[in-house]
Amino acid sequence: MTQQQSQTQEVVVLCTKKDGSPVFHTCRVPASDAAKLFGTHHLLAKQDAATKGFEGPMLAFDSIDQALVELEGIVTRVADGECVEAASFALMD
Repeated sequence: MTQQQSQTQEVVVLCTKKDGSPVFHTCRVPASDAAKLFGTHHLLAKQDAATKGFEGPMLAFDSIDQALVELEGIVTRVADGECVEAASFALMD
């Protein structure tokens, strides 16, 4: 097996439980450089979530996506008891 074939990527999928409540599903999927370039690893992660009973709509992201960086900041602010305004993240580009 080549290094290209053995690469995997941890992916986070924001989806819903059967009752409609939001949940984060995490999984590790095969992710060659080409898969990362074209987002195939995100599709595999969404398929993994669906086979485990989660429903859509689904949004997938990984460590190089801005969404994960923003999520880490949101979690820190919420844990510190700070108010988080969604608009503040939209303006950070």
